[in-house]
Amino acid sequence: MRQVRHGKIHPRPDIQNVADQTVNFTNGSSSQYDFIIAATGYKISFPFLDPDFINWEDAGHVSLYLRIFHPDHPSLFFIGLLQPQGCIWTLAEVQSKLIGQLLIRKIQLPSNWRELAISEGSTGQVNLSPAPATPLKYIIIPI
Repeated sequence: MRQVRHGKIHPRPDIQNVADQTVNFTNGSSSQYDFIIAATGYKISFPFLDPDFINWEDAGHVSLYLRIFHPDHPSLFFIGLLQPQGCIWTLAEVQSKLIGQLLIRKIQLPSNWRELAISEGSTGQVNLSPAPATPLKYIIIPI
């Protein structure tokens, strides 16, 4: 974003097509480029779920305890709905292990987990903006 602010990178409208180094945009303009960086943003979409059940496609914040547990659907788990500054796979693995431990009843959620989920969503602790804007809050989970 710093490069955009300083005019070194120029965001452009949607691309219609590319021919060699000429990029044609949907607004009718075109120009020559050496590189294309697709910064498409971040939309949460679950096309296999009824939108009346879960629909966060345009949500700014999502209420999930530990970014996993939905307060209204305790048997539905989400993995990977976080924005780390590094690799997501390690965190997704930890989330999976936590769910596994919960399912075999080795652990249990705190009694106020639903309130915590709503609080996490309403305070914007995890922002679902197009770019990771919130540092990850570290949570130590005994497994």
